[in-house]
Amino acid sequence: APAGVGTRLVCGACAALCVLCAAFAAGLTLGLTSLDEFGLQVLCNRNPDAEMDVDGEVHAKLSARERLLRDQRCARMILPLVSGRFLGDSPRFSRFNPTNSHMLLVTMLLVNSMANEALPLFLDQLVPSWAAIILSVTVVLLFGEILPSAIFTGPHQLELAATLSPTVRVARMVLLPIAGPISLLLDVAVGSHKAEEDRREEMKAMAK
Repeated sequence: APAGVGTRLVCGACAALCVLCAAFAAGLTLGLTSLDEFGLQVLCNRNPDAEMDVDGEVHAKLSARERLLRDQRCARMILPLVSGRFLGDSPRFSRFNPTNSHMLLVTMLLVNSMANEALPLFLDQLVPSWAAIILSVTVVLLFGEILPSAIFTGPHQLELAATLSPTVRVARMVLLPIAGPISLLLDVAVGSHKAEEDRREEMKAMAK
């Protein structure tokens, strides 16, 4: 039997929510994982007052200082999501403490996969099955993958990632029973990336 108006409205809202979740997950997967941990740490350690010592107009120097302070606030919100371990660096939890980088990756991919899988189920209540498949692929590709990836890696990457970081934290906690074990397996299988050691070697090479 054809779905009622109320059912169609609910399915339409759920379909829109699935696209939104897929866009959020796809955009943040690239937007957060492409941020360099060492670069964020350097940004946090920069002295904002040093911006006032450079040559130039006072207004330009004040704007640069405010922009640096804003970027530092964003970097401090993002760093706990991309560096260290989920339960902190305490040795008591070392065996069952996944890295934040793998937790972030697995959580975002799970959200993206669940949204993409659920979308055709809701579209099927609105349009014929063949149209639901075509629409789900097209909509997810354009509005759930390409567009958010371009936006979240654009000029406002840092601000967007910081603004949505609380949502990422909630998603990590909700999906912890699934994302935690998978992240631990990734830590064992591929190891944790030692960004600081790699960066030291790069800096030594550049100094030669």
